[in-house]
Amino acid sequence: MAYLLFVMVACAVGISLVVWRNRPKTSTEDGIRAFGRNLDALAPPDGSTRGSRPSPKG
Repeated sequence: MAYLLFVMVACAVGISLVVWRNRPKTSTEDGIRAFGRNLDALAPPDGSTRGSRPSPKG
């Protein structure tokens, strides 16, 4: 039983190390750049204001 517990703990530690070493590198600047890219992607292409409607005819 102790052998099985040791193997489970060793696997958990090994998997944690692999995941921790291969995580994407992020910084505050990267987050700001990504936020700016997302804002640019959501911006209207023609420069019109958001939610503007054509004037009613009549």
